[in-house]
Amino acid sequence: MSRLRDEPLLTEAERAGLQGNPWFAALPMLVRHDILCHCTVQRHRAQEAVHAQGESSVRLDAVASGAVGIGLRRPAMPALEYLPAGTWFVDPSMFGGRERLHAAAVHGRTTVVSVRGEALTALVRKHRCLEPALLQLNHERVAAQFEVLEELTSLPLEARLARCIRRLCDRFGKPEAGAIRIALPLKQDALADMIRVSRQRVNLQLKRLEGAGIIEVSRQLLVVQPQALAQL
Repeated sequence: MSRLRDEPLLTEAERAGLQGNPWFAALPMLVRHDILCHCTVQRHRAQEAVHAQGESSVRLDAVASGAVGIGLRRPAMPALEYLPAGTWFVDPSMFGGRERLHAAAVHGRTTVVSVRGEALTALVRKHRCLEPALLQLNHERVAAQFEVLEELTSLPLEARLARCIRRLCDRFGKPEAGAIRIALPLKQDALADMIRVSRQRVNLQLKRLEGAGIIEVSRQLLVVQPQALAQL
């Protein structure tokens, strides 16, 4: 079992990342305080699932450090996207009392904070502004995932890969001498899963982009020409 024990404390950097999220920062101060007071903290290793099998979908989660991959549970799919540190998220099924729709798994060493079940329900009853805020958070996550699914069904491979890389740049990009380094180590298998093609096809397309001087392929992908990538 690779899941570490619940930790009562967040690091200063983890707390700052969570509080700096625009959705969270827009909540009234008392609501923010109560959410953090009711959070449990779990530090994960490897590719652990964030949620236990059969666990209630009434839960507010956030990535305090690391990254979380989000896919669909049925049909079972690998991660469609990765959420960076500072991201708060809920499962869409939370508002309909249905079975969880998303599968969330950590990518490498990751810290996740959660307000679960009865604690979250009690906070929603206490703070009237929290329910519409959670609905807004859910809407934003569903809209982002719908955009990804639409790309998979409507765009050619080159455009799908380019948009996938740009999305990773937006979420995990670190400026580096005019280029952008994606600070998320992703194997080509994972990249292929995100755009639903074989590893061989992704490898071929990456080589084309590298040959054109747009990217450099390494453990952390380097986008040398962000503007050229945006035009694909």
